[in-house]
Amino acid sequence: MEAVGAVRLNGQKSVKFFLTALSAFADIGAPMKKKASFIQTGLSQTIASIDQRESRNGPPRRRMSKLRLMCTSAIVIVTWSGFSALGTVYNSDGTATSVQYLHDNFAQAGDSITLPAGTFTWSTPVTISKAITLQGSGSGRIIGDTKSSVQVGTGPKTFITTRSGLPIVVGQTLRVAKMPHPPGGGGSESVPPARGTYMEGTVTSYSGTTLVMNITSTAGSGTWTFWWIATHPTTTIVDAYQGNGNSDDPMLKIQQTLSGNAEISGIQFLASTNKSSFVGLFTSAYITPKTLIHDCWFENDGGGAAAIFAASNQGLVWNCSFDDTFSQNAVAVVIKWEFGAGDVSWTTNSTMGADDTNGATNFYVEDCDFHAYLNAFDIDSNTRIVWRHNIDDNSGLGSHGADTGPIGLRHAELYDNELVFDNFGDCNGSTTLPVCGFFWMRGGTGVVTDNILPAISSCSWGNKGNVLFSVLNTRRNSGAYCCWQSYPAPHQVGQG
Repeated sequence: MEAVGAVRLNGQKSVKFFLTALSAFADIGAPMKKKASFIQTGLSQTIASIDQRESRNGPPRRRMSKLRLMCTSAIVIVTWSGFSALGTVYNSDGTATSVQYLHDNFAQAGDSITLPAGTFTWSTPVTISKAITLQGSGSGRIIGDTKSSVQVGTGPKTFITTRSGLPIVVGQTLRVAKMPHPPGGGGSESVPPARGTYMEGTVTSYSGTTLVMNITSTAGSGTWTFWWIATHPTTTIVDAYQGNGNSDDPMLKIQQTLSGNAEISGIQFLASTNKSSFVGLFTSAYITPKTLIHDCWFENDGGGAAAIFAASNQGLVWNCSFDDTFSQNAVAVVIKWEFGAGDVSWTTNSTMGADDTNGATNFYVEDCDFHAYLNAFDIDSNTRIVWRHNIDDNSGLGSHGADTGPIGLRHAELYDNELVFDNFGDCNGSTTLPVCGFFWMRGGTGVVTDNILPAISSCSWGNKGNVLFSVLNTRRNSGAYCCWQSYPAPHQVGQG
């Protein structure tokens, strides 16, 4: 696990520290990323920002294997891999221009660039090519759902949440936003559509599954029966970068480096008129330190773009929310690594379970929630993914074999996830979303185990399978192995 914090040393400038270790919780042998809490004794406060990378005793050292910081009555031991723990924090004004300038001219490996509270529209892309942290002030997150039939309006409103024990406290500001109208279904969509219709206010009481709020602001009108509940974001980036229309031209490009991990946290990413992905990961090497993405909120809005696009298996995503308008175009996570270093994936042994001994080879997504996606992930060429401890809320998972692409996915591990399918009993498709399945696998190998999978059956959309297997290059006139006629088909399901 990794922890990030800061301490002040007897009148010196505050010093940022990181604590890294392997989690004791690794279900099948692979390491897991978790946030840690600090034990503080005799320290009056934790300092969240650092002005200089220096100490009273001289200039900083940029590489170290172990550092011990001793405070008046607290000892912090830091195990570090690659660069100095004495990082500088540079405070941007939140614009793309400011972030790129600080990155290019000041920030070094181990440093951080912060974004203040506010909403910032980025119409030009930003490239991060150093092992630095991009830190917002807080993303907010979807924390629950309600099926209460409630009319949009101000004043006291009562909602029955689908789960008890949500992280809700009296006085907290929450937004209750409408889930999307099923595409092709009967009835009509709200105006504004989907989450554009909402109610926002403060919590007056919460007990069991009963949430009472005083609503002070709204958008839209009407009575609706399907909502998500979210905390309030502090830092929001609106993606207005048009790009080239493909997922591989993102607004925020992470060029992975051997010098250490780039990290992104505390930011809500919001779609605008964009045709670009929010975040893209790229590498020229098969094994590099992973990009860490955590405590963020990604809101897609169609357009065929991904929230996160990766031409790399070097990613670790945790504690994030993702939601779409069931556009049937946008995807939360796309992994597609073709024509380069990624091809090693199909010429080397699999790294499922304990075979990924240090977590270096697979792409990990854990402890996240996904709402109203046709496909929360779309995994393609050379992908090695671990998808665990996630909530797939009316969202399926898709993949590609060596059919529409040249190689297809290598392997996928899906375990301890929960698929939520809400059937409202409507036979005209006015509310129930057309979820097509839990996982459609079109190539490679994998493990699917210990998931909670309800029956996907409704009057509106009929009966759907949970896990589907297909070999499409036997009947598709596309890809490197089109119209294949012998067994086995290249890279078909079960190979790898």
